[in-house]
Amino acid sequence: MSASESRKAAPEEDERDRAATGSTARRDVLVGGLLAIAGALLHALCVPDSLRERSDLAHYLESAARWALDDAAPYREIPFEYPPAALLFLRLPVALVSSGLLHFESALALVLAPFDALALFSAFWIARLSSMQREQSGHGLAHESNSRALLPEVATFAFAWCALLLCGSVLFTRFDLAPAALLALSVALLATSADLANIGGAALGAAAALKLYPFWAAPALCVPLVRAHRLGRPVASGLVAALLLSLPAMLPAGASAFSFLGYHASRGVQMQSLWGSLWMVLGQQGLAHVELAHRFGAEEVTSAPAALGLIGTLLPIAWMLLCARVATRTQVHLAALCALCGFVAFGKIGSPQFSIVLAPLAAAALFDAPLAALCVLGSIALGAWQFPFHHQELVQNQGPWAAVGLVRMLLVASAAISLALKRSPSRPR
Repeated sequence: MSASESRKAAPEEDERDRAATGSTARRDVLVGGLLAIAGALLHALCVPDSLRERSDLAHYLESAARWALDDAAPYREIPFEYPPAALLFLRLPVALVSSGLLHFESALALVLAPFDALALFSAFWIARLSSMQREQSGHGLAHESNSRALLPEVATFAFAWCALLLCGSVLFTRFDLAPAALLALSVALLATSADLANIGGAALGAAAALKLYPFWAAPALCVPLVRAHRLGRPVASGLVAALLLSLPAMLPAGASAFSFLGYHASRGVQMQSLWGSLWMVLGQQGLAHVELAHRFGAEEVTSAPAALGLIGTLLPIAWMLLCARVATRTQVHLAALCALCGFVAFGKIGSPQFSIVLAPLAAAALFDAPLAALCVLGSIALGAWQFPFHHQELVQNQGPWAAVGLVRMLLVASAAISLALKRSPSRPR
C-alpha cells in the first residue's frame, strides 16, 4: 500500500474504532443497567421482614412529618441528628404516606430502591473501567470490541449484590443507601472522564449533604482533578448541589441547622467501634472496667478513656488527608475506598449501616485489590451475624460478640492499611 493510500485508510480505521467503542459502551451500559435493576428488585424480595432492624424508622417519620405536615421548624422545634438535606430526603416517603398509598417503611424502601440500583451499576461501571485499564497496561491497548467478555464486571456486580444483601437488616430501614449510591456514582464519573467531573462533583456534594461521611473521600477524589487543572468547577458543582438540597430545611431552621455538628462532636466511643470493642474485650478479660449508657441513639462505652474518643476523632481526619497522598499513586476508586475504610475502622462510631457505603466500592476493588475487598466483605458478614440478632448480648457484654465486633473492625482496618500501601502498576485515572 502506498503512503497516500495509508493516509486515506487511517481516518476510516479511526472512524471504525470509534464506532466499535461507542457500540461496546452502549452494550455495557445496557447490561449493567439491566443487572442493576434486577439486583435491586431481588434485594427487595430477598430481605425478609423479620431481619429488618426498625429502631430509627419512628424518628425518621416523626421528624420529617412534623416539618412537612405541622410546619414545625427543623432543628429548633424538631430534634434531628443528620444534615438538613437528609430531612428533605425523608419528606419523599412521608409524601407517599400522607397520600395513603404506603406505610412509612414500605415508602422508604421504595424511595431507596433506585439508589440500590445506582450503587450496583456504579460498581459495575467502575469495574469495567478498571478492567479496560488492566488490559491496556498488559497488552498495550484496550480490547473495545463487541466480543469483549464482561466476566470481571459481572463478578463485581455479584460481589456488590451479596455485600449489600448482607447489609439487609439496615439496607431499607436506614437512608444510608442514598449517600452511598451517590458517592459510588461520583467515583464512577470521575474515573470515566474529566469531562464528567462537574457531574461527579455534584453527586459527591449531594452525598455529603445527606450524611457527612462521603466527605472523607473528597480529598482523594480531588487529586486527579488537581492534576488535570480542573478542580474549580467540580468543587463549585458539589457546593451548589449540597446547598440546594440543604436550603429548604436550613432557611426555617436558621443557625440551628448546624446543631447536628455539635451532636456528633459530643458523641462518645460507641460499643461497635474498634475502640469500644477493644475496651469491652479487655473488660471480659478483667483488664478494664466496662460501663455502657444509651446516648445519642446508640450504646456508648462511657467508661472508656477520653483519649480513645480523641483518637477516634483525630485519626480518621489524619487518614483522610493521607489518602490524598495515596490517590497520587493508585486508582481513584481505591483511594476513595481507603479513605472510607479509615473513617469506619478508626472512628468512634462503627455503626452497622456504615457497611452500606463500603460495599459498592469494595466490589469495584475486587480485581485491583482483592485482599481489601475480601476484608470488607468479611467485615460485612460478621456485622450481619452480630447485628441485630445478638445485639442484646453485646450490650450485656456476654458471649463472644465483643470479640466478633473487634475482628469486624480489624478487618476494615486491614483493608484500609493494605490499600494505603498498594501501588498501582498502571497510571491512576
